[in-house]
Amino acid sequence: MSYQQLDKIADLFNPILALALIGAAFCCIQGAPWSFLLRGGLAVIVVQQLAKYAQKRELWGEDFPSTHFAVALALLVGFWILSRTWGLVATLATISYGALMLFQRYHTPAEMLGAFFALPLALGIHLWPQRARRVAN
Repeated sequence: MSYQQLDKIADLFNPILALALIGAAFCCIQGAPWSFLLRGGLAVIVVQQLAKYAQKRELWGEDFPSTHFAVALALLVGFWILSRTWGLVATLATISYGALMLFQRYHTPAEMLGAFFALPLALGIHLWPQRARRVAN
């Protein structure tokens, strides 16, 4: 594969992962998965904006953390919430995506590791509304 083809794959990964998560949600959740999808969308938006904020502040460099990888990790949380099978497949794809970004020299390993803040943040956003409902009942 050429550099340009790998670049196109890297550009398309997050949109394809997001569409796959939407499809998986409709397959795995009985009824309407809108609550799950709204929490997932909120998680992606918050993660993306925090990564961009850190980059603009240049706290640890202008590309720290990797926004693209942080978004992929936020989407990955949704797959794990849906099912172990979907989570495993998405994990393998996300690891491959991270390796591709390192191979293409878009980011350093430190910038990639910096994106891992997305995992607990996205998980918290996914679980927070459920926890709030249980407390209210």
